[in-house]
Amino acid sequence: MDFVDSWGELRQIVDGLKKKQFIQKPNHGQAIQQISHLATKMKDEELGAQSSICHCELAQIYSKMGDPNEERKQWERAANEMKLEEKRHHHNKSGITCPWSSDASSCYARAIKILMELKSLKLAGMVSLEAAKHSLEVESYIASIEHANRAVRLFEGERLCGTDALRVLATAQLKVGQIEALLDTLDQLWTLAMKAWWNSTPMGKEVQKEADIATMLVICNRKPRQGRQKALKQLFEKGVEFDEAGFPKAPSDSALSTSEFLAVAGLCGCVSLSQKSLAMEMYSKQCHAFFSDLCKGDFPVAN
Repeated sequence: MDFVDSWGELRQIVDGLKKKQFIQKPNHGQAIQQISHLATKMKDEELGAQSSICHCELAQIYSKMGDPNEERKQWERAANEMKLEEKRHHHNKSGITCPWSSDASSCYARAIKILMELKSLKLAGMVSLEAAKHSLEVESYIASIEHANRAVRLFEGERLCGTDALRVLATAQLKVGQIEALLDTLDQLWTLAMKAWWNSTPMGKEVQKEADIATMLVICNRKPRQGRQKALKQLFEKGVEFDEAGFPKAPSDSALSTSEFLAVAGLCGCVSLSQKSLAMEMYSKQCHAFFSDLCKGDFPVAN
């Protein structure tokens, strides 16, 4: 397929619709069929950005036809095509001029807006989370924060999706240095773990552990806030407890195992004393294996 010819064909179809609306009723059905065929051909040729623009055009047509659900689907398809292209080229956008913003985040935002208007809030949350993850992956952190914040609101009280959204939000906030906002998010993550997994399931403990470690890595060399963060820092500063046989054990209030508690306490102690080389050694030998991706991202900030 010659791309220039196909692009010209697309413009001819779209321009034809615009001209016909002044003379006769446009044949939207025929245009949809033709543009859909072009989108498939461009996708087969691995022209993701161009295929995305075809879906943007289709979304505009469905909007004129008063079909918001199909319009939303086309914006999502446009986002998915552009997402693959952005991952390939890391924001090296196509040089084609499009009358609408055609990056994945903007396409997702249009789809989400329609879903919100249709009161399909759970699906809007899912698309928001997908958009947040993609924006994070291509280092568009502000967009990721915007999408993740929306996902957090829409998934309020949801265990799995809510946890996932908070993790993405915390990671993006960390990347742009929004430390106070990050601490708020980690508090939310911890609270969700405590509320949603009140029966202390293994997954709940893992989320609580993740929130505690990530928080400690941020506050170990700064003054903690009142409440949970202050209590957490005091817990680690107090150190281990001892059982009846005299063996050390993690405090009963901690979700960490004894070995994990000792490793994190030692690591945070090194960080607070600015012993960077020792902290790096402890991290690689004792902590890396059980740190989540969020905690691994936190460690360079702490160090």
